[in-house]
Amino acid sequence: MFGAWVLLRYCKLNNGLERIQDVIILMVVGAALVTLVYPVIAVIGMLANHVIISTEIPFVWLNAWLGEIAGVMIFASVLLVWVDRVRWHYTSLRYAEACILFALFIFFGGVVFFGWFDTNIDGYSHYPVAYIFFPLLAWAAFRFGPRGATAATVILACFALWSLVNNLGPFHRSSVYESHILTWLCMVTAAGLGMVLAADITQCIRTRLALIKSDERLSLAISGSQDGGLGLVEC
Repeated sequence: MFGAWVLLRYCKLNNGLERIQDVIILMVVGAALVTLVYPVIAVIGMLANHVIISTEIPFVWLNAWLGEIAGVMIFASVLLVWVDRVRWHYTSLRYAEACILFALFIFFGGVVFFGWFDTNIDGYSHYPVAYIFFPLLAWAAFRFGPRGATAATVILACFALWSLVNNLGPFHRSSVYESHILTWLCMVTAAGLGMVLAADITQCIRTRLALIKSDERLSLAISGSQDGGLGLVEC
């Protein structure tokens, strides 16, 4: 709540996240800076209750901080984008494309995190197969904008969290802290990439449309001035 108040009151954040500056504000202020408060409180509380020892402080603090950043960049961003009142104007082919993209996410999610076509899911631990989602994230961002990018990131996060809870998947390690940190880093990277690509392509589209309208107005003005000049000559 505090982070949302800071972003909306002082940073003038646009809910649609259709500008690069809005994405940067969300990542730097909302995700990286505002979330510094909770990890400190968590570490102090754990030390006071003798849950952790002093040598675990850096790992616990980093784990808590990255988890907070992932929560803001994934779940807060999807709420901001999807509560925006901008309507979709998609054709039936575009909806079919969205269904195909969703099916691909489910398929590769099963392959990467559920261990489909592999008898030992931990066999993926030595390969960065989780990043096979990144081309799909780029597809969602370029074709469906911020809404598509944030929705795709949520799907990826659900798979990653499921594998984390069940100690499976490509990020599973013998150390709990390492497993958590690797999962958070993947989720944060995916969310940041998706939002930046979506904002960039949205800005490019809007700039192109603005240039087309400007050219049309200029053409009308030129044709009007020529018609006025011909009228004066005929008189």
